[in-house]
Order: sequence, then C-alpha cells, then structure tokens
Amino acid sequence: MKNILLLFFIAFSIGAQSQYYYKDIVGTREANDLIASYRKANLRSVEIISIEANGSPSKDFRIVQQFDLSQKVLRTQSKNQAETSRLSTYFNEMNKVNKTVDSSGFLANTTIYTYSPNGILQSLSSIAVDTSRGLKESEEHVWQYNAEGKPEKMLRSINNAPAMEITFEYDKDGNVAEEIWKKKGIEMDRIFYYYDDQNQLTDIVRFNKKAGRLLPDFMFEYSDNGQVIQKISVPVNSVDYQIWRYQYNNQGLKIREVLFDRDKQIVGKIEYRYQF
Repeated sequence: MKNILLLFFIAFSIGAQSQYYYKDIVGTREANDLIASYRKANLRSVEIISIEANGSPSKDFRIVQQFDLSQKVLRTQSKNQAETSRLSTYFNEMNKVNKTVDSSGFLANTTIYTYSPNGILQSLSSIAVDTSRGLKESEEHVWQYNAEGKPEKMLRSINNAPAMEITFEYDKDGNVAEEIWKKKGIEMDRIFYYYDDQNQLTDIVRFNKKAGRLLPDFMFEYSDNGQVIQKISVPVNSVDYQIWRYQYNNQGLKIREVLFDRDKQIVGKIEYRYQF
C-alpha cells in the first residue's frame, strides 16, 4: 500500500510530471476549486483512509486534513511508522491558493503564488531546503498572457538563473494545444493537449523514448457534471500505467479513489470521511 499512498500525494501536490500548463494553470485552478468547495460545504476536517487490495484498512498510516477558515489554511498531516509529513495550504478571500508549505523530516518546500487583480496566476516561486545536507534550491515560473488573457509564455528560472522558456500554441477552439520547451533557443520537448467536444481536457501526450512514439502522459474521463471520474497516468518514458477512478457525493466532494494496475487489478483504495 506504500505505492498507492505515494501516488496519492503526487496527485495531491498538484502534478508530479512537468507539463507546465497542466501543473501550474490547471493544477492551481483545481486546488482553488477544492478550497472553494470545502468553504461552501462549511467543512471542518477530512479523514483519508487507505485500504488494501483485499479490502482491509492499511495499518500504521493516517491522513487528516483540518480546514481552518479563520486562518485561511488547509492543513494536511500524514503519519506512518517512519515519519510524519505536513502540508499547509494557505488561501485568500477569493479562495485562491497563495502559499503552500510542505515538510517531512529534513526536507521542506515552500511555494508562493501571485495573481493579477482579476485572479489570473502570475507566478509561482518555490524554495526547497534539505537541512540534513545544507542544500537549498529555488525555482520560479513567471507567466505571460496574450490580449485575450490566455497563456502565451512561461519563463522558468532555477536559482535565479534562466533555465527554460515555454511557449504555447492554440487549437481552433482557443484551447492550449501544444506546449513547447526551449533552452537557449533549442527545442527540448513538446507536449500535446487534446480535448473533447465540451472543451474538456482528455489527453496529454508527448514522445515516449522507451516506446519510440507519441504516448499519453495522462488521459481523463468526465461525468455529466464535468467531474474527472477516471485518470490514467503513464510515468515518464515508461510503457506501464496506473488507472485512477473517482467517486463523488452530492456536494461534489470526492469520497473514493480506486487505483488499478495495467491489468485492471485493484491495487488499493482511498476513502474520504468528512466532518462538517
């Protein structure tokens, strides 16, 4: 069950792979929507239960979220036999995430989000620290938009030095269709985004070196209400994949996640128990 918990935190931390439009723009929007849904429901806390493939609860593991509206913070704490991890997600009056602090043992990561007056994401600035080795690294993403308010370019810097320029191309419906990475003017990678007739993101695709062809990083399916009910994720340069399926309650809050392997065998489940 350790693997499903790791995958859960990868998903919860707004994207593990570096599709920058998906990670920064879509992921931040989803995090903001989660805060808004918790606030609307007058949520107090969430207990997240991990369940083994055989249906028994996972031992020695616990995740609890505390939603503190007065301090505008969502605190997530996870405990297992080895360590305790804490994630504090701060937000403003407009339900926009403006800071996260993620810590575990000697490791800590702080990310600051800035927005324009009309709520458009302007930048993300992260500082990662490893006190056991005296290491510190910073990363900044600065977003630029066109006259229509759509992403035009993102400038990525590491330790205050320019690292990459990411530009975007659009389809006929105005959706981001391609994400082009360039370093010193040389194209390094290209990500493709595909949508259904409702303009909902269905596939994120790139060239897979191991397979030698274009393959999805992610594939999504939606309910009639526009909620993601299935996500298939493929690790970078792998031909393996995981299938996540999601269920929601009448308030639109997630109540269950089920993880399947590529053979469609259940790996484990995560269930959410809410207190209002």
